[in-house]
Amino acid sequence: MGNAKGRVNSKRKRQFRGNGSTIKHSRNSSATSTNASSSKIKIPAVFDEEIAEYQRKPLTGNRIIDMEVLLHLYLQLCCPRCFEEGILLSEDSTYGLCSNFNIRCKHCDFYSGFSSLKKTLNCPEVHTRFVYGMRQIGKGFSAGFQLCGTLNLPRLSKTAYTNHENKLMSVISELSELSMQKAASELLVLHPTKNKIVECSISVDGTW
Repeated sequence: MGNAKGRVNSKRKRQFRGNGSTIKHSRNSSATSTNASSSKIKIPAVFDEEIAEYQRKPLTGNRIIDMEVLLHLYLQLCCPRCFEEGILLSEDSTYGLCSNFNIRCKHCDFYSGFSSLKKTLNCPEVHTRFVYGMRQIGKGFSAGFQLCGTLNLPRLSKTAYTNHENKLMSVISELSELSMQKAASELLVLHPTKNKIVECSISVDGTW
């Protein structure tokens, strides 16, 4: 009887130390969840709505942004290769209002370059818009140079500005001639004459 009681007590004193296979499985699950790709991570519904809204109304156009703000933003981003924070942004070169940047990671060899503006025929689109805008208000290179200086923006050189003016002049002259030919044809339809000559008045703004 005494031996039986001793056996019961010894069984009660045993402690559960866990299942080895369970612990191993738990560790593997933890490692898997840590290394899981972003596509396998469930994104909250609010993010899904924001992504859908962005796809419906994507951001377009040009913006003016302070470089210090941009540098601080990149430092908070994670590297797409090692997933560590600390992306460094630097400027390789500038061409007028356009800058060529590169980003690199502080922790690995990740490196990538990009331009700050879209290009058409290897030329930044904003340069054409800038020169055309200055001509629209009757201003030229000097006014544009002062404007960029006031806004603390990089500037177009005199040569680059003149080249854009010449390109715009060529295109505008061609379009203006086509437009006047179309207007003359419409006028002859409205007021037909034997010699196909109609007297009419025209108005121009004198910008060019």
